[in-house]
Amino acid sequence: MKLYRLGENEIRIHLTEEDLDAFEITTKEFDYDSTKGRRVIWELFDRAKEETGFDAAKEKVYIQLYPKNDGSIELFVTKLEKEEEDRDFFSFSDSDAFLSALSLFDKVEEDTVFYRLKEKDRYFALIPPHRIPPDMSEFGEKISLPSKTFLRSRCQKLSL
Repeated sequence: MKLYRLGENEIRIHLTEEDLDAFEITTKEFDYDSTKGRRVIWELFDRAKEETGFDAAKEKVYIQLYPKNDGSIELFVTKLEKEEEDRDFFSFSDSDAFLSALSLFDKVEEDTVFYRLKEKDRYFALIPPHRIPPDMSEFGEKISLPSKTFLRSRCQKLSL
């Protein structure tokens, strides 16, 4: 297991296949809704605090899990900032879904922001709840909000 401090509000955790075996967990079981997943996540948080000083115990966090071809996984854990909680976050699987969602807006206000995940055909929209078009869920999925750190480091802000 390797822990990397990426900034004040973000860490990356690399777990090998052997690490997953030691934790007695599979990628599919790595879910915060399961007792086993929650136990492993909190153990990782404890280790991260000891080794890097990253303390997520009293924070809302965004966790992303990326399985690798070699059986290992990478977790990105990012603390959410307060103002980010005031908007809804939508994910679009490809450019067609994203463009269809954009067509729902009569006018895009400056408090609505769009992003593209670097090197992938995946798009995101950060929208105040009162500005969400009624049919948005037909094109995108409302997901947990990542942090500004995630958006800055792995996404490109789009100018529309």
